[in-house]
Amino acid sequence: DDQSGMKRRRVHAPDPRGDVTTRALDDIHSMLEEHARQIEKLVAANKVLEGRNTALEERCMALDRKSESLERSCDELEVRCSSLERSLQVLRKDVSWTYSAPSIPYNHWIEQGHDEEFADNMEERIGLIKDDARRIRRKGEDYYCRSLDNENQLAILHDDALLPHFKELSDAIQLSTGIRQIVIDNIELRPSALRIMFLRWR
Repeated sequence: DDQSGMKRRRVHAPDPRGDVTTRALDDIHSMLEEHARQIEKLVAANKVLEGRNTALEERCMALDRKSESLERSCDELEVRCSSLERSLQVLRKDVSWTYSAPSIPYNHWIEQGHDEEFADNMEERIGLIKDDARRIRRKGEDYYCRSLDNENQLAILHDDALLPHFKELSDAIQLSTGIRQIVIDNIELRPSALRIMFLRWR
C-alpha cells in the first residue's frame, strides 16, 4: 500500500521541467515582440529617410530648373545687350547717314551665269531695298517692309555682293520701333545673311 501510494504521489507530482519550458517560451515570445518593435521602429525610420530623400530630390530638381531658367535669362540678356550695343553703333553712324552699300554692276549677274530677266529683277530688288532703308529711317512707325518679298519672281540665290545691302536694311530696321510687317519670300538666306538680318533685330 505504501508503495502504491508513493506511485500515486509520483504520478501526480508536478514536473519541475514544465516551469522551465514555460519560462523559456515566455522569454522567446518577449524577445520576438522586442524584435518586432525594433523592426517597426526601423521601418518607420526608413520611411522618414525616404521622405527626406524624396524632398531632397525634388529640391535638387527645382534647383536644376531654376539654374536652366537663369541660364536662359542670361542668354536673353546677352542677346539684348548685343542688340543695344549694335543700336548704339548704328546711332553713332546715323548722324550723317547715307546709303553706303556699294552698287552692284548689271554685268555681275550675267557673269554669275544668270540671264537678263534675273539681272533686271536684281536691279529692281536692290532699288527697293534702298527705298525701304530710307523710308524706315524717315518714317519708322506703321511701316510695311516689302523689299525682300520676291514672290512670283525668279528665286534670288545667295550672293555675297548682297550682304552690304542687307546690312543697310537691317540697320534701319534696328532703329525702328514700329514696323508692322517684314515680308521675306523666295530669297536664299545663308548663315552669313541670317546673322546680319535676324540677329540684329532681336
